[in-house]
Amino acid sequence: MIFISLGKLTTMKNKTIYWVIAFIVLIMAVAVVKKIQEEPSQPEIISLWTAQERAEAMRNFKGTNYEKFAFKQLIYSIEAEISPQQFKDTLGSVWYLSAFKKQRGLSVYKYSVRLSHLMGKSKTEVQKILGKPVRTESVNPSGTPCPCDKLIYLNGLVEIVYINGSADWITINASPKRVIKDEYGYRSLNQFDDYTYIKVATD
Repeated sequence: MIFISLGKLTTMKNKTIYWVIAFIVLIMAVAVVKKIQEEPSQPEIISLWTAQERAEAMRNFKGTNYEKFAFKQLIYSIEAEISPQQFKDTLGSVWYLSAFKKQRGLSVYKYSVRLSHLMGKSKTEVQKILGKPVRTESVNPSGTPCPCDKLIYLNGLVEIVYINGSADWITINASPKRVIKDEYGYRSLNQFDDYTYIKVATD
């Protein structure tokens, strides 16, 4: 009969576990390499613009804060095909107006809202940031000095109830990652998966 000591048996068991883990790791590494090789590489975008030329174009652009964001996104989308001078020559053309209108609509899904731009601001001040509201409603929540105007901006991205003439109840219908909390003078702020709700001065 062959007797194996308990210590040797434990050592053999540990070695077996080690080799099983090593084999699994090897299989996973081969799968990752194979996936990388199968995925087509993305060609590097060569821009016709310098950082200085982008900055100059942004300085010369006149519009709301949101429109400036959309304008920058438009430049990023054409910078590999249209030079700064060619782009400048198109300003005011049918192509430019159509391209900017399209980009202004698409940029809603990327735009980040800065709380300091909205909290406690008047309708005029908010319009300089977000543009004209797409819809206006009258609301009368209990416990408030309302009826008050509720204005909806950027296709529903931002909803604001103006109480006593200032932006008080603010809803941002986007991921919390797109809310820049650079102002903390509010009564409450609640964030969920797809929207943020702020009460600035009135509960």
